[in-house]
Amino acid sequence: MIDYTGHPSSQVTHIGVIVSKLDQAHPALHGFMGFIDSAGHLVVGNVHRPDRMQSWLTHFAIIIEFDKAGSKHRDLWLLERGVDGVIFRPIRFDENESFHRDFTWNEWHHCDGHFPQSCSGSSKVLCNIHCSDENSFITREQVWSFVRDQVCYDYNIVEKNCKHLAYDFYRHMQHAWAKDVDFPTFTESIETAWVEHRGW
Repeated sequence: MIDYTGHPSSQVTHIGVIVSKLDQAHPALHGFMGFIDSAGHLVVGNVHRPDRMQSWLTHFAIIIEFDKAGSKHRDLWLLERGVDGVIFRPIRFDENESFHRDFTWNEWHHCDGHFPQSCSGSSKVLCNIHCSDENSFITREQVWSFVRDQVCYDYNIVEKNCKHLAYDFYRHMQHAWAKDVDFPTFTESIETAWVEHRGW
């Protein structure tokens, strides 16, 4: 679902990556990843962090908040890539009041009970928050441009998955950190933070 409603000049105020465990991944895959983690940690110690391979079985989705420009409710949007393609849609107050009420832009915010992502998952944690300022801002029209480009690509588990979308978006908006790192570094840093703060 792609929704291009809203004023094109509205500015993004916050962006964050929500990371969640892929609960629908086969239990055998979780077990295999766990075995590799255990073996890797046993063989090379601290070089291989615990849960590294298991943290690959996660989903990245982006929450975007635009300046609400006089509106009564927050202008929150979901951007993610699933196996059926890119989703960019509003998180409407009348459809998810709890998200509007409970979601805060706090690092490591847990939002298991109310996050609207299409991919079912648990241990949802807000990571890597970006707040715009006078030196770094992006408009809704620029977000639309990015989305139009991304919908041209089919889902590919190796080259165009949910994590690539998050990485490409952060680089598209010239995020001070992401523009200087490669894809593995970007995902590893977020996955590491998720493991530390997921709460289980």
